[in-house]
Amino acid sequence: MIPAQQTIPAHLLDLKAKTRSRVHYRLAELQGQRAGGHWPVLLDPDGYLAEGPGWNIFLVRDGVIFTPEPRNVLNGVSRGATIEFARGQDIEVCETNLGRHEALTADEIFCTSTSFSVVHAASFEGQTVGNGGPGPVFQTLLKTWKEQVGVDFVAQANEYAQRLPAWQERDASRTQRI
Repeated sequence: MIPAQQTIPAHLLDLKAKTRSRVHYRLAELQGQRAGGHWPVLLDPDGYLAEGPGWNIFLVRDGVIFTPEPRNVLNGVSRGATIEFARGQDIEVCETNLGRHEALTADEIFCTSTSFSVVHAASFEGQTVGNGGPGPVFQTLLKTWKEQVGVDFVAQANEYAQRLPAWQERDASRTQRI
């Protein structure tokens, strides 16, 4: 979802400085939580899609990947790796200004970050993206990510999700003893 909070323009805060002291990110996250737990996509000062708090966004239309031009986004390592992986698979990548309309009409949307590598979006602004599942371009990139990092992080996340109830129960019992 697009929150009211915008990203800070690059002329005010150098985006090459990967600092987490950006209160605008936290405000966007809070707005996303209040809207039902949605991931916020901040707009740049010109009203174009920029980035999420700590992740980059990609759209796919007719097999071509589109991502915001780098002037008002963090040029993250995972963003760069994804662009490299896509081009290595002969998938065209365009860095350009993207608006709400482009996201609403995209065949696929996915996000990249160091913490999760790549994850697809099932919806945008309440509308289902594609069929709601991972699309073919995402699937290709996911396979490449797994091969390049040498870890099936999807299986790892599923394993952790299965362990989560036991961890939460253990933490709850520790809290009661305090």
